[in-house]
Amino acid sequence: AARPSAGGAAAPMRVLVVHPDPAARRRARRELSPPAWRVAAAADAGAAVRALAGGAVDLVVADPGHLAACGLAGEGGRAEGGPLLLALVAPGDARAALAALGAGADDVCACPWAPGELGLRARACLARRGAAAARDEAALRRAAEAVARGGPLERVLDAIAEQAARAH
Repeated sequence: AARPSAGGAAAPMRVLVVHPDPAARRRARRELSPPAWRVAAAADAGAAVRALAGGAVDLVVADPGHLAACGLAGEGGRAEGGPLLLALVAPGDARAALAALGAGADDVCACPWAPGELGLRARACLARRGAAAARDEAALRRAAEAVARGGPLERVLDAIAEQAARAH
């Protein structure tokens, strides 16, 4: 899936994979390289922070420790509007998976992952964000229509509140 750019044309999705094992980074890059995605890799948190500072990233794939070290996830969750986070955890480690989700990860994937799984989970994360953005945009459009119709301020505010509640 590509995302719209400022000019209206589809811009490539930008993915950053952070993993200390070169073989895991290569495997992730292969699986996460559809034609409309641009994938970068980093071996550690320092390289990841430099990659994040170099430009916007739509999705970060990393273990929970690297996500926290990069300032992307932690005890208080994550900042709104940042990249999506796909945490890599040990197979069968439910405690790590739940902790990663609680710290702000959008999804988790066992590492090593099954063939095709990482790409499917990444696409699902990106699709959920796109669906949420579409709902928010539709709610704002309906609220703007309520304002444009005018009427008593109380009725306009009620319409805006109703649309906001539907969106979330």
